[in-house]
Amino acid sequence: MSLNILIVEDEAITALDIKRKLEYWGHNVLDIAHSGSDAIKIALKMKPDLILMDIIIKGELDGIETANEIKKRCDIPVIYLTAHSEEKIMERAKYTEPYGYLIKPIDDKELFFALESAIYKYKADSKLKKVNRALRMISDCNQSIVRIKDKNELLNEICRLIVKEGGYYLAWVGMVQEDQFKSIIPVAQYGFDYGFLKSAKISWGNNKYSGGPAGKSIKTSKVSITRNLVEDPNFEPWKEQAIKRKYNSAIALPLFVEEKVVGCLSIYSSEIEAYDENEIDLLQELAGDISYYLESLKTKKEKDIALKKLKNSEEKLKDIINHAPFGAHSYEINENGDLIFVNANLSANEILNIDHKVLFGNTVKKAFPGIADTHLPNIYHKIALNGGKHNETSVNYQNEQINGIFEINAVNTGKNKMTVFFRDVNESKKAEMALKESEIRYRTIFENSEEGIYQSTVEGRYIQVNPALASILGFKSPKSVINKVTDINTLYVNPEDRKKLKKYLKKEDVVKDYHVEIFLKNGQKAWFSVTEKAILDENGKILYFEGIARDITHKKKIEDNLKLNEEKYRTMVETSNEGIWSLDEDFKTTFVNHKLAQMLGYEVSDIMGKSILDFMFEEDLNEQEKRIELRKKGISQHYTCKFLCQNGDTLWTLVSATPLKDKNGEFKGSFAMFTSLNEIKTIIDEIKIN
Repeated sequence: MSLNILIVEDEAITALDIKRKLEYWGHNVLDIAHSGSDAIKIALKMKPDLILMDIIIKGELDGIETANEIKKRCDIPVIYLTAHSEEKIMERAKYTEPYGYLIKPIDDKELFFALESAIYKYKADSKLKKVNRALRMISDCNQSIVRIKDKNELLNEICRLIVKEGGYYLAWVGMVQEDQFKSIIPVAQYGFDYGFLKSAKISWGNNKYSGGPAGKSIKTSKVSITRNLVEDPNFEPWKEQAIKRKYNSAIALPLFVEEKVVGCLSIYSSEIEAYDENEIDLLQELAGDISYYLESLKTKKEKDIALKKLKNSEEKLKDIINHAPFGAHSYEINENGDLIFVNANLSANEILNIDHKVLFGNTVKKAFPGIADTHLPNIYHKIALNGGKHNETSVNYQNEQINGIFEINAVNTGKNKMTVFFRDVNESKKAEMALKESEIRYRTIFENSEEGIYQSTVEGRYIQVNPALASILGFKSPKSVINKVTDINTLYVNPEDRKKLKKYLKKEDVVKDYHVEIFLKNGQKAWFSVTEKAILDENGKILYFEGIARDITHKKKIEDNLKLNEEKYRTMVETSNEGIWSLDEDFKTTFVNHKLAQMLGYEVSDIMGKSILDFMFEEDLNEQEKRIELRKKGISQHYTCKFLCQNGDTLWTLVSATPLKDKNGEFKGSFAMFTSLNEIKTIIDEIKIN
């Protein structure tokens, strides 16, 4: 591979000799700089692939200072040339992270292999940096998804992280519009825009403004990549503006809500042929996380609406009970074991013609002395304590305030609670009419509920079905469900689920949130959450089942996709061609992938929990302790290091190590990637021998 090389050497003869050798091997020497200041200007302007830097040069800056200044502004690999090997000079030089050293006079073979090794190492470092940068970006974006509740704030923050952490030029989120032009409207952005999105027409329809990555992504529901924007004829409408802003490649990833494309995430890079497979996988993962967030917003909105409707329904139900054609008295057992009168509906006031509030807090006998000497207080107490029910059609109540003959029904309404419903039988016809009105109100709730409600026989036939359940199952009406579904068991994808549900209902009063997969009328499958109750007769025999069913298919898919993404991420780490090693604050192993274990000749379990120092040569421990101190100070490093394999061999590696910090910035360990240099080391050693 031909390289563009800058030579920084103040000895003209040496510089020309190096130039002749490089050009003989097919490389291009961009220029020869004789001072540090000239080298900086040339490097920033011409961006060479590699710099050969003499450490001792004339001028205000020596080679090390010059390399450091260049490194601050652009990432260019440097190989030092030196006639000295003084320890102080080498100590200074290593902090600029050079890609090699050559001792003058320079041997041809050493120069040749130094170039090859530097470029190989530079590519490996660049790849590692890119992966680390992408992983940090994904991690920060996911933290933002968890932390930020406002949609617009979150999308803008994600765009910012993509540019700042990911190193891209521009990131923006566009949402689909159902207008005549079929527009894609940017709703969030960050980066080198300079009015590009404000002036750009972008569409997902059938027109010339839909040929860019965003339009293609939304139309096809797939990732769209343009690796050279300037050369792509479909990008013509935006070509001129892209050239001005140095956009050279772009990727657009569709965003979904319930399997429907609602927008896309677009990312522009200054590099031609950007986006390798790892990048695409990570960006797809990010787009999936954004889609999950957008879908959860929709689900939350639907849940809020449902809760509001439920609250309204409860208020309506309370209103119904308050104005029902029967009285209701509620009781609770207090800490002393007494049955206390605690509440009454409005109808009770009207039926008995008294204000019940003045009676609240009294025992049942004191509140209603007309029944104090009867069997009823003991019955009420037992019902509140143990459950059950009691009814009487004719209770004669006579005292100064209340006179009449009443039908009563006493039922348990919770732990240590019970309610007595009563009506004046002298007003039975009036009550019957009111009851019909009440039934109509209850039927209205049943008919208008958005959740599926049903009653079914023990044998498996529907008795009643509300319109919502009929619609969920794909039928036109409740009547068609009752007529056509003659056996509920046939709706279950797994018939065992129905058997298990019936078995649970024999043991429990109510089975809540039971997940089952159901066949719809069209043959498709859907996941339901079922809450069902067995209605029993006085002898405990099941009369019928009563239940509520909700369609949770989309929620189930979201959960399954999340699991799939987690497995995909782990597979990517485990199958990496690079060794990966994660250490805690004591530099003991918390994770290694199989590649690293293979490089050292161990099983993963052999390395877990052990210190990295356990795998190093004794003569290198002092140097490693220095690296550990740098990591604790938050300093990342790239260096070569050798490790002791299980079989006694030496593993030479290129290491890129990064400190790990918690959300408070406290040091929590180190993460490093390892590239084997054994093959290169072997080649160099063979050349030296020859």
